[in-house]
Amino acid sequence: MIDVGKCELVGKPTDYSKGAVKCENPAIGPHLSPKMVTLTSGDDLYNHWLSVGPSFDDEVGTEEL
Repeated sequence: MIDVGKCELVGKPTDYSKGAVKCENPAIGPHLSPKMVTLTSGDDLYNHWLSVGPSFDDEVGTEEL
């Protein structure tokens, strides 16, 4: 996650990498996620990671020998 400034959804949310998101900074390309997730703190980042990462139940190698 990086701070890219203000952005808005200008296309369809299914238009990945086709310019669905436009930012005020023209250096930001069209490859941003159209989900427009906004993180404002470390807690937001951690909760986002939990929502997209593997489940703790899916960990490999944690079974007892």
